[in-house]
Amino acid sequence: MNLLDMIREMPLFMKQFICLILLLNIIKFFIWPGLFKGHSNKDNRRGDKQYPQTKEERKAAIIEAGKQGEAETQFHLSYLPVNEYCILNNVRISDSNTNRKAEIDHVVIGKAGVFVIETKNYSGTIHASSAGWYREKNNGEREALSDPAGQNERHKSLLRELLSYRGYKDIPFYSIVAIANKDAIIMGQSEYAEVMKAENVSACISHKPNVLKDDMVRKIYEEISRLNAVH
Repeated sequence: MNLLDMIREMPLFMKQFICLILLLNIIKFFIWPGLFKGHSNKDNRRGDKQYPQTKEERKAAIIEAGKQGEAETQFHLSYLPVNEYCILNNVRISDSNTNRKAEIDHVVIGKAGVFVIETKNYSGTIHASSAGWYREKNNGEREALSDPAGQNERHKSLLRELLSYRGYKDIPFYSIVAIANKDAIIMGQSEYAEVMKAENVSACISHKPNVLKDDMVRKIYEEISRLNAVH
């Protein structure tokens, strides 16, 4: 007995059940996908504020992510002993003679010297080098990044010069780029700065050799505070 003969011999309710299964499969594989042709997850994100689409929304999202990253670094810096280190956040300095300006995320002054810190809240795998930076997203795409280490080196250079003008010379300066995103992976380094996760910044600072006295730490802190107060 072949398949057709078996179907003919089946009770009516069994024939109806088989027809229903066939109909559902036709809808599933041929009709249903066509209803959503041309639509993607990206299209469905337009109403979700987690995926900003306009230029203004993207800019606001970047600024908010930056603030969150800076707060993360500030949190980890708070573990440094208050009687040994002075911390300034969001420091703005400028040189009227050269019209150079800098906005520094964090400045830490301790017996080891002055630490100039730039925070980035990058996600994915961050590839750092003196030749250029890029990040590899979770979906495998690569995105070129501006060089935060080079940027921070310019900030450090300006702050060093301004302090030197005021008599604070031969002070050790350190440049650090802190990656605040906990899930980010760092690959490579830069000759301009030490690149590390924000959670490791305090340990890096505390392990540098001490060369300054307490009174000099306080004077440098007060001088940088005055430079910042101009803005």
